[in-house]
Amino acid sequence: MLRCRSAKAPQACVGRQTVDKMKDKTASERIRKAREEIGLTAEQVAQRLSLSVAWYHDLESYSDEVFSNISLAHLQLLAGIIRIEPRHILLGEQTPAPRVSGQFQDVSDGLKRKMIARGIDSETLSEQVGWNVREVLIDSQELWNFTVDGLRDLCEFAEVDWLSALPGLP
Repeated sequence: MLRCRSAKAPQACVGRQTVDKMKDKTASERIRKAREEIGLTAEQVAQRLSLSVAWYHDLESYSDEVFSNISLAHLQLLAGIIRIEPRHILLGEQTPAPRVSGQFQDVSDGLKRKMIARGIDSETLSEQVGWNVREVLIDSQELWNFTVDGLRDLCEFAEVDWLSALPGLP
């Protein structure tokens, strides 16, 4: 799991509360409810995700864990298991589909544009954005290793709508 490197913005790594708090509070409830509706135990879902049962229980107990403690790859896998779009897990069923469907490459390209415009290297860019982005600049698919908080931070910096870059169901 990638860790935040920013000394200026440690809150970016520990469960930011920039998403509407009422929506954020229920991400865990949506996961638990969907799991129960399809008749799976927490242990079965944890096993399918290759996560410990304790780690999975945290996802169902603390919504900030969904944003800050699992990779986008695990979020997409979880969404497939419980049959809910990732954006609906995060923000609820009322969340509309993004107007423009983006891709990880859009985020990487936006970061590269910022780097060029500011005349900085990848190390300095990483410090400014608060996440180690070196690998993302080489291969945008490295974003699968980031958390939702990481994706939001990078998208904000790259001026890309994070919901459009959020992967849907496989």
